[in-house]
Amino acid sequence: MTTTIVVAGKGGVGKTAISALLIELLSKKGVVLAIDADPSTNLNDALGLPLKD
Repeated sequence: MTTTIVVAGKGGVGKTAISALLIELLSKKGVVLAIDADPSTNLNDALGLPLKD
């Protein structure tokens, strides 16, 4: 199993965009678990996924 982590300290540097692109790419090769610790849920929006409670 491979683990990929995207981290940056400053806001607005492209973490969500890079994460969404990596998720899309890696999901073509198999199952991907993506965890978004940001309460703004922008990753859900970038991937076109509904937010579940």
